Amino acid sequence: MCLNKVSSKTPPTQVVEKAALANSDLGPGTIVFDADGNSSHFHQKIMDKFPGLEAGGGYELLLYQRGGLEKGFHRLEPPFTPGRVKEVASQAQVYIRPLQKDLQLKAPAVDAT
Repeated sequence: MCLNKVSSKTPPTQVVEKAALANSDLGPGTIVFDADGNSSHFHQKIMDKFPGLEAGGGYELLLYQRGGLEKGFHRLEPPFTPGRVKEVASQAQVYIRPLQKDLQLKAPAVDAT
């Protein structure tokens, strides 16, 4: 899932937030990487899945811990390769957050009926 705000401290929880991200092609999804892919391959797959992320001035990968003393996002350190991210994140959902600039969300579609 790609977050749209540089300042995001938690994953979206409300249906409206999730729908806005999904309608803007930033919502949850799966990316399939080549097992032997390098960091360039990894970056290209991220950009293919979330093209709007290009406007964010870079990105960081995060894991989210829901409770306890260490609740919150935890940054994954580069280099980002498919094997390394799989090793660190295992089956957990990885969040992508823009570094420099919030991403614009598409306006919701208006029902004309």
